[in-house]
Amino acid sequence: AAGRGSHSLMRKNRQSVHTLVEVEGSSDKSLCLFSWNNPVRRGCARLVWHPHFDRVVFVLILISSLLLGIDWPGWDSDATIKQVLGGFDILFTVLFTIEMMLK
Repeated sequence: AAGRGSHSLMRKNRQSVHTLVEVEGSSDKSLCLFSWNNPVRRGCARLVWHPHFDRVVFVLILISSLLLGIDWPGWDSDATIKQVLGGFDILFTVLFTIEMMLK
């Protein structure tokens, strides 16, 4: 039943996009630049409204939180684990920035 609900929500969102595109002269623009006729905006909306998008973001948040919990300020800055965690911090910052830009 949960799968059916998400598919109907996705179908409803697609219909909303088509309805917005049909409205001529709409002032609804993302970043005052991308109207609903723009393929970039439509592609971003399609990706964000995908049923797995929120699940993937939630998993990324969990992993990021766990790695932040592992970090300890007493470790030497040259320690391998400290460098690996620093790399993951950068990776998650990039991924969450992409998520923000898509939304």
